[in-house]
Amino acid sequence: MFSYQTLNEKLFELIDAMWETATEVYWRKALFDMDARKWDWKPVEIPGYENYVQIVPDYDAEVIAAVNSYKPKELPNIGLVWASNVFEGKPVDDRTYDTWKKGFEQLSKPSNGLGFMKAPGIMTCIGLRDYLDQLQPNEREWCRDQIIGQAAGMLTRDPHDIFSIDSLHFDKNAVMYTVPLIFKLSNAEISESDVKTLIIKLLLSNIDTEPRQYLLLSISENLWHTKPQFALNCWVALFKLMDKERPKNQKRDLKDLEDEDWEEYETQPTLRQNDNSEWKKTLISEVISDTEIKVDTLSPRLEYHTCWLLDDAVRMLPVNTALDLHSDFVAAVVAVHFESLGRLREHDRDDFQESREVFKLFYARYLLSRSNGEAEKLFKQLLNRTLIQVENVNNVKIIDYIYAIIKQIISAINTWPSLTQPSEKFWFLWTELRDWILETQRAYLIPLLLLELGWNENCEDWHVLEGRKSFYKEFILKYGFNHINVAIDLLSGVGFKTFMPEAVAWVASMLTSNLAHKTKTVRLEKFVHRAFFRCGKEIKSGKLLTQNFLFVLDFLIERGSPKAYILKEEMLRYK
Repeated sequence: MFSYQTLNEKLFELIDAMWETATEVYWRKALFDMDARKWDWKPVEIPGYENYVQIVPDYDAEVIAAVNSYKPKELPNIGLVWASNVFEGKPVDDRTYDTWKKGFEQLSKPSNGLGFMKAPGIMTCIGLRDYLDQLQPNEREWCRDQIIGQAAGMLTRDPHDIFSIDSLHFDKNAVMYTVPLIFKLSNAEISESDVKTLIIKLLLSNIDTEPRQYLLLSISENLWHTKPQFALNCWVALFKLMDKERPKNQKRDLKDLEDEDWEEYETQPTLRQNDNSEWKKTLISEVISDTEIKVDTLSPRLEYHTCWLLDDAVRMLPVNTALDLHSDFVAAVVAVHFESLGRLREHDRDDFQESREVFKLFYARYLLSRSNGEAEKLFKQLLNRTLIQVENVNNVKIIDYIYAIIKQIISAINTWPSLTQPSEKFWFLWTELRDWILETQRAYLIPLLLLELGWNENCEDWHVLEGRKSFYKEFILKYGFNHINVAIDLLSGVGFKTFMPEAVAWVASMLTSNLAHKTKTVRLEKFVHRAFFRCGKEIKSGKLLTQNFLFVLDFLIERGSPKAYILKEEMLRYK
């Protein structure tokens, strides 16, 4: 059977009525698009597809002229896609000043294409960040005006208007990151006090969360180098604001809040843009001055109404800071988180999970940026805390958080830009971790030593492991069986290219231990499959390698693995 469907006559009666009054060209185009009776078969005019046909609206001459008026040359060829990839550090073949200049010239035209395809903020960021020395005077002036204008506009935007999307929607993060970069221009090109005022107003405002984080990131990476005293004053201003907001934490306990009171506590507690109080004016004038702001205390607290500001204070810090004030603050934040976690009961909700995530991300990079002596001291403090059992304290929560921080170190080194990646510092810390595990005989952190991170299944190589075969060979042969599945994941995953084909013998050795029964078949099957098809020639050409590989296959065959049986047949056929 088959069905036959006719057109909806009533619907087309309505469309016909619309056609009778359709005089505006773009309205007629819309009617052509929706009226199936106006569609027709047309040949495809794309080179290489001349033998194809397509069904498209059969526009009249006036509509065709309007459609053709939007020619590709009017769209920014170097626009949002190219700029976004460069801004985010993705591989781009034509990442040059000349390419950037083409995009600048297109953006400088009165008619420069569709609004959403423009990226003046991102282009400005790339210009000031990557090509400052090559920029011409008019280009530097354009970059300055674009950033100051867009950043000032964000101060007047209502952050609660979630439906407000303008043509520069995709530019906001780049604009916020670029504001501190304005100081790379000469004093003759900018008003330093105006730029400082703009930055502190942005910090004290309640702009959207993601653009705000980009502003804080740029302060941590750039402003501490170009304007260290101003950056310090901005940082201290956050503590001033915390002190001002702190009484709200003392009004009443959070558990006693009525439903109508929750909005006050769930809203980011920063000053509103229309807050022109004398307190704010005084604070801004203090911040933009060249004198250091005095504050009663920088003692961090995890409180319901100010934890967002504490997170901002952490995000603002440069990971390579050398200031004792910063070091003391970071140590205090560690203590605050441990104290807060220790107070949690077994099934309590952690109200500061986001703050813990922010600090974890920072502290991992902070440890990788310390001197060897300081890094060793701080790292061992974390490790040794896992050995301590304090009465009436939730030690499990604290230890789990320490585990998460150490795990984050792996993620941090993996995502670190290759030009500045502190690989030697990573291996310094991992040597400390290995020695600590052997000294204390605690197997709890072995998965981290073996780089358990949840890597992509197809990942077979990690350049950070280059030259570290001996580091893992001795440990896996002696202690890898304690976490045999994690060890196998390392050898079949990110360590495969570095450790193979010798890793076959390591796996065979672990399978002779009294914990071999804990081996998961699917993980071992992945190892032998990858080993056979990537390194089969080396395995077959070495007698000892062949014996070890057959031993691993026999282990799987005893478990009923068809994959291992087939691979063994292939091995025996070769012999």
